[in-house]
Amino acid sequence: MQTLRIETSSNESTIYCGEGSFENLKELVKYESLFIVTDTNVDRLYGDLLKKMFPPKKKLPHIVGKYVLPAGEKSKNYTELFNILSAMADASLTRGGCVLAMGGGVVGDIGGLAASLYMRGVHLVQIATTLLAQVDSSVGGKTAVDLGKIKNAVGTFYQPEIVIIDPMFLKTLPFREIRCGLGEILKYAAIDKGIYRKVSNRYDEDESLYDLGFIQGIIYDCVACKAKIVGEDEKDTTGRREYLNAGHTVGHSLELYYGLRSHGEYVAIGLLYEMYFAMEIRMCTFEFFNEFGDIILNVLGAVPEFSSIDKTVELALHDKKNTEGGMISVVAPCGEGKSCKIGFHENHYEMLLKEANRIMSEMSPSLSMCLIGEDVYSSTSDEIHDFICEKLGYETDYSMFSIPPSDFDSSIGDKLDIYVGINFTMPYKVSVIPYLDKLVGDAQVFGAVNTVCTATREGYNTDGDGFMLMLENAGIKARGKKVLLIGAGGAGRAVAKKLKDAGCDVDVHSEHGKSAMAVAKEFGCNLLKEISPEPYDIIVNASGVGMHESIGRSPVGEDVISKCGTAVDLIYAPRESEFLAIARRCGKKTLNGEAMLFYQAYYSDCIYLGLEADAKTAKKLYNAYIRQNERDGK
Repeated sequence: MQTLRIETSSNESTIYCGEGSFENLKELVKYESLFIVTDTNVDRLYGDLLKKMFPPKKKLPHIVGKYVLPAGEKSKNYTELFNILSAMADASLTRGGCVLAMGGGVVGDIGGLAASLYMRGVHLVQIATTLLAQVDSSVGGKTAVDLGKIKNAVGTFYQPEIVIIDPMFLKTLPFREIRCGLGEILKYAAIDKGIYRKVSNRYDEDESLYDLGFIQGIIYDCVACKAKIVGEDEKDTTGRREYLNAGHTVGHSLELYYGLRSHGEYVAIGLLYEMYFAMEIRMCTFEFFNEFGDIILNVLGAVPEFSSIDKTVELALHDKKNTEGGMISVVAPCGEGKSCKIGFHENHYEMLLKEANRIMSEMSPSLSMCLIGEDVYSSTSDEIHDFICEKLGYETDYSMFSIPPSDFDSSIGDKLDIYVGINFTMPYKVSVIPYLDKLVGDAQVFGAVNTVCTATREGYNTDGDGFMLMLENAGIKARGKKVLLIGAGGAGRAVAKKLKDAGCDVDVHSEHGKSAMAVAKEFGCNLLKEISPEPYDIIVNASGVGMHESIGRSPVGEDVISKCGTAVDLIYAPRESEFLAIARRCGKKTLNGEAMLFYQAYYSDCIYLGLEADAKTAKKLYNAYIRQNERDGK
């Protein structure tokens, strides 16, 4: 563990960086009472650690209250700020108390702002749990919330007395959060020659920038760089601190207008664009643009071509770095560890922005993805993934491989090195797990993987999310419904969990009794040995009955189907299954497995591209896909 101190006119901030720093928190915190600000993701993973560290009704300090924000950038608003302040007052937090802001950039910004405002300022400790927070946002004392379309419009400078940066938290971060933090590391490479050379050497040696060992080694360098700058210019009065905003003018404006991507990814895109601006006015060489640009693209994978990018100019005009006279200021990379502040008139900025948007997307490589299964010859996954990525602004090359089980082990290694993302179908959803470093979310619960992000060797399972999104976008509200689930295999388990999470009453039946018994026990479903006609709101066929050669069979008869509200078949076949044909003849609403396949693909592509999955976007894309197929006569 290493220690850094920032001494400013307002306060002294001590940063504890490295393994074991979180364990030392109890010895460091000497305040009488503690109030925790965190978010839903962090609270689920680490909430119990603070409870154990500071048990209630024991010797001081003890926890008097906690506020859990919904995870995500949307929580960084004044409504949530005042909710936190009210919760502090309700908990009777005193002037001698302390706010523990435990989370990423959003939690640190809004928690720090609340600490600075409550009773004109209480003690503040930042516990950084994301890579972005560890390399950047937890250090330096900037606090803020967004105001409408203006990023960080309301805030204060308020130094935390203690900052905890422990790499233990990185182990649970998904790929998207690692990429987000790497965006800020690239920013430090743009302003510090030592950091630039470490990143550049790593890239030149063809070693992954996503490797956690490499990342842990460079966190301290980034923190030390920021600590030095903040010590020289705490409140942005001399212009020195502005260099910490390299890439942020374009990055912030794109982030506010388009959303979906992480802050760090937009910073990396902003570095590319602003470096292009500098090259165009001859403040950056073409050679450096190519060199650093290749590194940035290696982290991003690809840069999309943004539609209507001219509409982001208005947002850039509100950037806090701007000077009087309508000039838009950018801090652009212009050499190894060197950036320069440049001002552009609005029209010039817009012209360069449009040029960069076109050129960066052309520079980006085609993203290679694939599907691996024992028999994928009839799959339409390639069409679906290519369609989704094209609409999101990316060029992709999606391949499909039918591999016999005897050849799986000999072929999987090369494919994990070649493709940015791999989808797995039967029978390899479990076979691939030994080749991965981490299972995320539902993949941990189910012990099955259908999506692999190769940059970090992470396995995901999008079955359940795809199913629920299919229901939501079809206008079917699952919460509290009575459901018959037929089949207890991989997809059946995913559906059972999601339906129970939605408060459904689920009856599960399978020809394989032990599988149904296991699902019923694990997720709290009702085990059915035999199916009888009952008025189910939804019947879900997750069994193999209706697949390929058995498409003319239905897992239940008309007597059962006629009493349901909606029939859902998770099997996608080239023609309508008998199960859905019966339901249609009975006048019931039907959903084909193609919709679930599409939404699974959408979730997978969001993982590969580092995007935030959005239900409205998914529905819009699916409707466009259906219209295209209708035009093509499919």
